[in-house]
This record gives sequence, C-alpha cells and structure tokens, in this order.
Amino acid sequence: MKDTMHLSVFAVLIALLSGCASTPRNTTPTPLNVTGPVNVNGPVNVNGPINISSASSGAIRPVGTAVGTMVGAPVAVSTASSTTTVVPEGTTLELKKETASSVKQTVSNGQAVIKKTVVAQQVSVPVTTLREEYTVEEQNVDAAPTTPWGEGEKVFSLPLSKEVPNIVITPRVYKVLTIKKTTVTDQGAVTGTVRTENAEVAKQQP
Repeated sequence: MKDTMHLSVFAVLIALLSGCASTPRNTTPTPLNVTGPVNVNGPVNVNGPINISSASSGAIRPVGTAVGTMVGAPVAVSTASSTTTVVPEGTTLELKKETASSVKQTVSNGQAVIKKTVVAQQVSVPVTTLREEYTVEEQNVDAAPTTPWGEGEKVFSLPLSKEVPNIVITPRVYKVLTIKKTTVTDQGAVTGTVRTENAEVAKQQP
C-alpha cells in the first residue's frame, strides 16, 4: 500500500508537469505543493517553486542520482528541525577550531624625569690676611740738622695698609649622572574565547 501511494503521488506530479507544458505560456509560475514521501529516479526540470513537506518524520529518499538543470526558483527541502543537504557517500566534512596566540606591541610605559634643583647654603672659607701697623723708635744722636730751623709745625704721616678677604664663587663639576634604560622581563597571560566545531552523528528513521 505504501508503494502504491508513492506511485500515485509521482503520477500526480508527472500529470501536473505535463499539463503545465501543454497549456499556453504563463509568465507567472504556478507553485506545486506535494504532501507525503516522494521518490524521484531521474532528472526533473521544474519552472516554479516546489514545496515538499512530509507528514511523518521521514525526509526525501533519493532512489537514483538526479541529472539535469533546475529552471526557475531553487528547490527548498526542509524538515521541522533544520535544513538537510543530501550528500553522496564518501563526502568529507571539515571540522574547524580556533586557536589563540599572543601578539606583542610596544606602548608607552611612562618616562623618567630628572630635575635639577639649586640649594643655597652658607659656607666658610678659611683665609689669612696681612695688615700693617706702625712702631716708633727713638735713638739719641749728636749731629748738625739737615733742614732749616724754625719752619713751623709740620705733620708727618705714614700710610698703613691691610688685606681684606673677599669670597670668589667659581662653578665646578662635582658629579656626573648617566641615564640608561634596562629591560625587565614580566610574566603574564592574555585571555580570550576560542570556538571549536564538533560533529553530532545520529541516524534518522525514514
């Protein structure tokens, strides 16, 4: 009975396709709705959408290999859960996954600033100075004068001198600073999310 139903549905499909070919040309494709399992053995050329749904949990069961070119809208084959693509035996499917690696880039880590300041302080420098003083010595003599007598009072002076210390400031280099950069190794980690494709294999009953 099941095979008879399959043949009846296929006969209806062929009749509809033949009727569409014999009728006058229509610019608007007529949708073809088929309910129930359909077995197709051979090429099928359709000009228009085909909606195939199954009342049971089974999907389209290809009897042979379809040969030919579909004309018009694409054929959408879907089940209640997801879209199924029929592939031949021996088809290889690739499973991909993402891998994580680190990439380093150089950014600013601040800067070293050296500021010179001037500090004033009082200093004392030892120094030795000289000064002149006077002494008067008297000596008794008996001799004729060398200058005229009675010229009046006269004042005699003897200049005296002394050393006065002064401080002289001269800049001198007392220390040299050398600025260098050193490299320090830090241990760390970067985190991220990677994805992996997995395969779930299940048998679907017809």
